[in-house]
Amino acid sequence: VGSTTLGYLFAALPFARSQGDRAESAFVVALMLWFFLADGVFAIIRRLLKGERVYEAHREHVYQRLVATGIPHDRVVMILMGAGALVAASAKIADSLDADLLRWVVFGSGIVLFVGFIWLTNWRERRQKTT
Repeated sequence: VGSTTLGYLFAALPFARSQGDRAESAFVVALMLWFFLADGVFAIIRRLLKGERVYEAHREHVYQRLVATGIPHDRVVMILMGAGALVAASAKIADSLDADLLRWVVFGSGIVLFVGFIWLTNWRERRQKTT
């Protein structure tokens, strides 16, 4: 429903900038899409560790598992979009200040938020099994 087109447009955004600004733009775009990128990598690693075929369809992405616990899809998307917007805005600020340490702090914050997303999902799944 347009996800491929949107993904392409986001990936192409840095190339619309001058050559000197592309790396910074790629950083901001990558952090804007951080939760979706991290979720895909996490799902593949998780399936590899479980010995499953990574090329077969599945419903093991963290956002899919969170929806399965009863949170409506639109709310999960809004949570992810809000977190992504927060991380992207922070990345843009770090980029505009040209502060490498702040860039690393923003990246680390993205990791912490994604781990929190995983924790929330696991907690809701455990809670759902006990009720």
